[in-house]
Amino acid sequence: MQKTYVIRTGYALGAAMIAAAAIYFFASGWEAFGRAARIALSVLLTAALYGASFALWRRPRTAWLGRIAAVTGCAAFGVSVALLGRIYNSHADSYGLFLLWSVPALLFAWLVGYWPFKLFAYALLHLAFYAYVDAAGWRSPDETLNFIVGAIVAAANLVLFLLLAKYRGEEKLLRTLAFLMTGFQLVYLSNSLSFDTAGLLMNAGFAVWVAAVTRYALRHRRDGKQLLAMAGLHTACFLILKYIELVVHYPNVLFFALGVAFVVGLLAASAAFIRFLNRLDANEDEEEGQAREIERAQAADRPPSTEAGRKRARRRTVAALDIQRVLWAVVSGVGVVIGAACIVGLTVLAAEDATPEALAVISVLLLLAAAFAMKGVPAPIRFTVLMTAVLLGLVTAAWAGKPMYALLYVALSLVAWALTKGIAKPLLFYALANVYAFWLMDAALSDSLRGGWNLLAALFAINALAWAAGSLVRDVDRKRSLRYSAYLGLLVLGLLLTWDEAGHMARFIGASLLYFGALTALLLTQAHGVNRFYYRWGAAAWAVFLAVKYYDTAWKLLHKSFSLALAGALAIALTALYDRRFGGQEAAAAPSVPSLGSKAFASILLLQVLLLGGAIAVNETALAGGTTVKLELAPLDPRSLLQGDYVELNYGISTPPDREASALEQLDYGAKIKVVLAPDASGVHRFIRVYQSGEKLGAGEVVMNGRWEGFRIEYGIEHFFIPEGTGGEVERTAKFAEVVVSRSGNGMIVGLLPR
Repeated sequence: MQKTYVIRTGYALGAAMIAAAAIYFFASGWEAFGRAARIALSVLLTAALYGASFALWRRPRTAWLGRIAAVTGCAAFGVSVALLGRIYNSHADSYGLFLLWSVPALLFAWLVGYWPFKLFAYALLHLAFYAYVDAAGWRSPDETLNFIVGAIVAAANLVLFLLLAKYRGEEKLLRTLAFLMTGFQLVYLSNSLSFDTAGLLMNAGFAVWVAAVTRYALRHRRDGKQLLAMAGLHTACFLILKYIELVVHYPNVLFFALGVAFVVGLLAASAAFIRFLNRLDANEDEEEGQAREIERAQAADRPPSTEAGRKRARRRTVAALDIQRVLWAVVSGVGVVIGAACIVGLTVLAAEDATPEALAVISVLLLLAAAFAMKGVPAPIRFTVLMTAVLLGLVTAAWAGKPMYALLYVALSLVAWALTKGIAKPLLFYALANVYAFWLMDAALSDSLRGGWNLLAALFAINALAWAAGSLVRDVDRKRSLRYSAYLGLLVLGLLLTWDEAGHMARFIGASLLYFGALTALLLTQAHGVNRFYYRWGAAAWAVFLAVKYYDTAWKLLHKSFSLALAGALAIALTALYDRRFGGQEAAAAPSVPSLGSKAFASILLLQVLLLGGAIAVNETALAGGTTVKLELAPLDPRSLLQGDYVELNYGISTPPDREASALEQLDYGAKIKVVLAPDASGVHRFIRVYQSGEKLGAGEVVMNGRWEGFRIEYGIEHFFIPEGTGGEVERTAKFAEVVVSRSGNGMIVGLLPR
């Protein structure tokens, strides 16, 4: 397994570097390529990825990499589609672009069944529908249309869920997504803040939905726990929404008290619901699994395996347990935020000037209650109370600004850490302890020692001592929690210490070299270690460090492209040699993976080329009869015209004249409009009026599509990529933009002009 892990990591790393090299190459001189060259390059990249996928998928040991290459090829086709929309400014027809992208995803999902393709297709079809809704103008203040949109999405997902219900094992991902989307859409439709009448009626509709799910789950125990857990998640979101509605509709002094009561009720209801799930016939799944194992054993003329039945039962309950964790995470997060906010509000009203002292007392009382009076309650409830107590310190310490409060909350955070089991939850308290320690040192130290780098270095030393002190802890779980938390703190703080700071180049270089050397030594020593936590997180920090430094200090994008391509090719070559020498020993154990034939791959690629070609032909035909106009530039922010290697443009025609502004202000945000432009004496096209359907244009007038953004008009030509390193020159000299307006009214930037 260790050799397989090395081989897969090497291939994946090399492929990732080559893909990054391609992206850097395109970005380095994107504007130097013509429209045809840009599209051809993106299509060739897609074809290359599919070709690599076909070659790799046929070999059992590299089939996993072939699947990744196919998914990447599908994503690259999406990049080509997005590029097509950007080149031809197809913002008004973005739903068509999403539909184009969904075609290969649907074909791969149908022919291969690989889950990323299913996820791609599901998401893209939803995006296409929502984009069509925007383009068709369905989203408006008319709540009926918005309600119909939500109802269509809910109904479509419900039908999909019911159709896939019989494919319990094969289509679990889509079935789960459809069920979750149906419930969340019903929660959205019950929002009385958006739907005055229908929202209130949908409260009953949501109750019927929950009742139907509960009835189905109790009759079909096999999937019942997962469905009930997801319905519980929907119900938690529904109750949170109802609380917000009550607060908005009936605001009064009792708001904060009602918030605390709501949190208590939500936590209690969630705990009761989880207990109900766990009280369902716990042995039924195991008995069913064992019965199936007996049937298989009889068919194969072998003794039945009791353990096999248990394993199948455990696998079926994993999804339900994951949904329960999500439910608790949502409930705890909402409980902490609403609870802490309401406690602060009540305290401010009651204590006024003594608020910091009162909040500190409340924090201590909450922590004591969690430590001594709540030992029998579920762990997520204790965590919610502890986190609320500790988070109050963010207000208390900031309000008072005294070291004693920061010190108090350092202590409370560490006590909460000690009272919490696991890895992730104690880590949150440990991180808050570091935040309060930073505030403590910032308030207590003198000005000469108070610099940000000095405080981070002190925190780094404290975390190093905490990690070393972990060897003195006898309890294995507590020792692991302390060392893991301190280790992650060292990785983050060490990375922050390597950040470039003006006037401290020697310190920056020294810290970077020390961090890189220490991480490299750690990875070499932990590469074959039993505990993979240190290696995995160290490798992640090592990769982030190299990526950041490479981006900040390396040459231009073109040089980065070449160096990454060489590094990727070298990684793949070395991995191939290692694979040829050692990988064959584990080839027999590699599972066979179904692959597409050459005709299927070629057909999918050809179909994508034809789809792109058709879209290009349609846009080029519209552009061929277009009109070239000259527009005056008016930068959005003269102090910051540039963002990276593209310019953010504003135009004189983006701000309508006063005679039109009052009428445009009555439009909905995002409404599509058509603007009539005409040249002045100098040949610069100006805003004339908003186009009215059916009106005749005068001599020289051009109609351009736009979208009302509340205070200005956007035409989809506000971003323009430029060659790397030319930003300053463009900012000084660019005064006009040359734009081609197609017969359909979409604009496309040809170039920027100095005069």
